Amino acid sequence: MMISSSVLRFCCGNLLIFFSSSVLYAAPATPDDTSSVATKPTVTPAFSDAATAKPAVTPAYSDAVPKSPKPPVLKPIGIVIWTKGLIKAGQPDKSARTLSRRSPIYSHDVITTDATGTGEIAFTDSSVFSLMVGSQLKIDEYNFKKDAPPAQDKSVMSIVKGGFRTITGSIPKQNPDGYKVNTPVATIGVRGTQYSVAVSAKRGAVFKIDKGIIQVANKAGKIDIQKCDVNATNCIKFANVTGLDSAPVALDKMPDEFIGEPPISPALVKDIESIGQAGSSSSGGGSSKSGGSSSSGSFCVQ
Repeated sequence: MMISSSVLRFCCGNLLIFFSSSVLYAAPATPDDTSSVATKPTVTPAFSDAATAKPAVTPAYSDAVPKSPKPPVLKPIGIVIWTKGLIKAGQPDKSARTLSRRSPIYSHDVITTDATGTGEIAFTDSSVFSLMVGSQLKIDEYNFKKDAPPAQDKSVMSIVKGGFRTITGSIPKQNPDGYKVNTPVATIGVRGTQYSVAVSAKRGAVFKIDKGIIQVANKAGKIDIQKCDVNATNCIKFANVTGLDSAPVALDKMPDEFIGEPPISPALVKDIESIGQAGSSSSGGGSSKSGGSSSSGSFCVQ
């Protein structure tokens, strides 16, 4: 079909008008007439980078300093009955605490007295220790429960220096093999008794029996020490061990170390669970000496 140039110009003008009006198909061109076909603009998809962005990953760690685990709660195994002078106790690698009447005692405590200090301690098996001046006593291991099998009972202590006087409790009666006191030169085993021991660099260790029987032993030998009855003809009340390579020997008279030793009274711990609360209210450095029978909070002195 022939179209005049005026009409073509008119049509082209309409096409321009239509194109400018965004009507792209008012007068479609033939496939061969590429010169008159309007090129479609490239359309950019209307989306944001945020729509396809990967979520931020939080590192699986924190800059905060991790909390240290809480130390285990210590359970009291004994209580101070009375003190005189300065007496302290402390756990390994911890500062020592000053003991006074009703202060709690724990397993692994190291108990020390100064040149004027003495004191008496009662344990849950009803054993008691009266420490001499200038002493150091380590509680290496202690376990006692009234309802537990006797084979589980254990009391292992070490007297490093100075000495003590003691009345044994339930542990050596129910489980003799579970009771042991170490000295620098010998080991003490008992079967329910009352005895005293003192150690020094000069004499090694000396022993005195007041009731029952104890056995003192080291690699060089052993000796049984027991109180002499009226009709007894072969008994040993005092003994001495001078070194690890020296066998224990009997003594005819009481060693001077036991002159003026501290008093001691049988004690019965009635409520061990309340010892910690009772001890926390004690004033440091106080002293209270027992006399006769008395009752004080969680322990009873008979």
